[in-house]
Amino acid sequence: ALKLRRDPEGRLSDAEAALDREGVQNALHDLRRRAKRLRYEFEIAGPLLNRDESGAVDYLRSIQDALGELQDVRVIEAFLDRLDPAEQPSERFRHWLRDRRSAALEQWRRLRRERGGPALALVADAALP
Repeated sequence: ALKLRRDPEGRLSDAEAALDREGVQNALHDLRRRAKRLRYEFEIAGPLLNRDESGAVDYLRSIQDALGELQDVRVIEAFLDRLDPAEQPSERFRHWLRDRRSAALEQWRRLRRERGGPALALVADAALP
């Protein structure tokens, strides 16, 4: 969460502008890869342990989808930024990309509010003696 801060002169600083956007995007992409690995482990371990982990698998798949969408938009925008002005797509396409990013962010926020209920329950149960 962004917090409002005051600069040395007492003015509110622009916390969002100070964000390391590349670092945040890299962290989310890494999280996506980790969720994928964990999902694969649940898919393999569940049948071996005679457990139904479908809720956790679905939750992790949703994380992958949302964060994958964010990464796709990131890659497309980076490509577009390298194009000459004459080769740039229409504003309508840029608007479509922004809509995709917004939808993926909203999905990610919703998933975060769920706090991984199905996945965490499976991990907690597995940790019991």
